[in-house]
Amino acid sequence: MIGDDIVNEFDEPVAFVRQVLSDLAERVVALRGSGSLGPQHLAAMSSALEPVCADAITPEHPEIVGVGVVWVADETAGDASGMLWWRADGGVLAPKMHVYNPESDTYYDYGRSEWFRAARDSEGLAIVGPFIDAWGTDDHALTPSMAIVDDEGQFIGVAAADLDVAVITGQLARVLRPHGDLVLADAEDRAVASNYPMLSPGLRVDPFLTKSGYRVAERVPLHTHGWQLLRLARL
Repeated sequence: MIGDDIVNEFDEPVAFVRQVLSDLAERVVALRGSGSLGPQHLAAMSSALEPVCADAITPEHPEIVGVGVVWVADETAGDASGMLWWRADGGVLAPKMHVYNPESDTYYDYGRSEWFRAARDSEGLAIVGPFIDAWGTDDHALTPSMAIVDDEGQFIGVAAADLDVAVITGQLARVLRPHGDLVLADAEDRAVASNYPMLSPGLRVDPFLTKSGYRVAERVPLHTHGWQLLRLARL
């Protein structure tokens, strides 16, 4: 049986990023409350949010390579939605620019991104991936995200991060190692970490089961939305 003690072990590798996103969410709520959230307030927003991002993207936390927020329009104020994002560029924190023109070939429609929808439609921390982030990092990505909700319970945006897949899956693999028959998978049954060499991050679990003669004997969701532990057993 996969007990609560095992489930809780997988909270530790994502505890710091959960706190970072929570801190960003609190600051976005405060900005909305003071009327300082929107494209006409970018300087004030950057001043409030960038220190949190600078503390997140450090050598002490190599798993985080990018972090930022999306805010949704306040229709009553006539504001537009937008995005602020930071990444480490040569060891220096720098804004990450995206193209928001729908007519551009490189248009980044974050509102349709899985990480945005996962946060909007769930509570707490959600993580999607590994996937190829064609319009963001242009590499394999794991993206944790968290809905930003104001004091009235209204959804006003998303705080999210880019994780280094090799670093975070390595951390998760160390947690997984003592539990030889377990696989950490995402909501689409793609492996995030496993003890099986043929089941590397991003691969679907079903083809591995067919080839190896295993079955899923137990399936338990984690506290992180979108992640689950699978216990495999021989057929």
